[in-house]
Amino acid sequence: MKRLFRAALLIAFAALLVYGYARYIEPNRLVVRSVRVTAANWPGGGSPLSVVQLSDLHLPTMSPGLQRKVLDAVRVAAPEMIVITGDLFSTSRVMEPDNHTQLAVELDQISRFLAQMQAPLGIWAVRGNHDLGDDKEVSDRLVHLLRGQGIHLLTNQKAVISWSGRQIALLGLDFSARDSAVVRPFTALQEAEEFFLQSGPSKKNSYTHYCPDGADSPWADYTLSARLRVSNDKKSGAGVTFYSQMDQGLDHYYRLRWSPTENGFRFSPHNAALTHGQMELPVAMTADSWYHCKVEVRTEARQTRMAAKAWREGEAEPETWQAVAFDSSAARLQAGTVGLWSIFNGLHRFDDLLVVSEKGDTLLQEGWEKAGRPFKPAAWIDFHYNEPALPLLMTEVPDPVFTLLLCHDPETAAAAAALGVDLMLSGHTHGGQLRLPLLGSPGLKYRYGRSFIKGLYRVGAMPLYVHAGLGVVYLPWRFLAPPEIALFEISAP
Repeated sequence: MKRLFRAALLIAFAALLVYGYARYIEPNRLVVRSVRVTAANWPGGGSPLSVVQLSDLHLPTMSPGLQRKVLDAVRVAAPEMIVITGDLFSTSRVMEPDNHTQLAVELDQISRFLAQMQAPLGIWAVRGNHDLGDDKEVSDRLVHLLRGQGIHLLTNQKAVISWSGRQIALLGLDFSARDSAVVRPFTALQEAEEFFLQSGPSKKNSYTHYCPDGADSPWADYTLSARLRVSNDKKSGAGVTFYSQMDQGLDHYYRLRWSPTENGFRFSPHNAALTHGQMELPVAMTADSWYHCKVEVRTEARQTRMAAKAWREGEAEPETWQAVAFDSSAARLQAGTVGLWSIFNGLHRFDDLLVVSEKGDTLLQEGWEKAGRPFKPAAWIDFHYNEPALPLLMTEVPDPVFTLLLCHDPETAAAAAALGVDLMLSGHTHGGQLRLPLLGSPGLKYRYGRSFIKGLYRVGAMPLYVHAGLGVVYLPWRFLAPPEIALFEISAP
């Protein structure tokens, strides 16, 4: 009996030690990892490029002591560039309406922390899963904060910078949630002789938006027309967006939408306003019937004007606009791209999208067909499904420009390697956060097995580094996965 008691006491004492270490010591035990990366595509000559990577800050979970250690380590390293691979917020729940006070607190913490770092080539960042809400309106505040502080936030964007006579292409992907029960992707399909884009039922707003070529200036003063069809006219929604800023990572746009609760079409903006005019169109959709919609948008001296009409296929187009509305607010949108929107039950179909400038030039024409088959061009990017943006970013990157991809999720690595990315930096896993002997990290979810947890990997010819992160999520513990700073030296072989 005494032996059992002693054994139990020993186990309890060991568990208490492990708990104390995992709760109070390891979460504050910063490790600085030096990583040398050689790349065949690295421009020859000169000294290597030094880059500090931070990831998964979840800033409110970092103790003041750990924050000071990180800032001191970055100052000592004095890198040419600092990159942040996502998850600055403690959790995406701070973006829910009942947590906006906490959101303001966390934004202030993020601002003050990042303001204490600098690098000659700047600070570059991408968003992680905790930096995006379901609808994005609130997470726009992070976009404004970072860009307002001179931090380069890449939201499915690229930038080419010069350093020591060399060019480096920085690519940044937003996080891909890939949860089709919440947000649906848009797929090109064919039925008989007809081609169309379709999205299925979703709990939240589903979007796809067009990303114009980087050489194009933002579109203004155009007319957008499209065909819409829904399979459920009792609980569903579908529409088009215009003057959209979603290609810039912002949930700002005007929208013409149909909703059965409103028994017709109406203008419905996000992060914009309608200050006066008529918002509703007295046209109600019937399930499984095609409807046409047309929107004319104009940027005027003191206001943005939008006019719309909608009609059932087979009927004559109305001769006049059925609704004309205006936005004369200080934050009015004055240019932007176009997109499609759907929500709730049933299937949502879209076809014959046409954008024509005020001068009569065709800016975009899309029937979702190529060589007699359904086709969705790479320039159409779905919210929450961002991997297809990578081929778009890799276009027009001239050889031998070195490409550095920042992407929160390491599971994008296979697609990146296949496209010829030279180096990919990720996070998301927290290095397992709790790594149990023999069991590994049971809390991690994997799509491709336990391939990427932390450290340097090689995917084909591409080096991939998975950062163990700095903060914590769910439990305030770390075990065998201490917080880290990764200091890279990038050079030719």
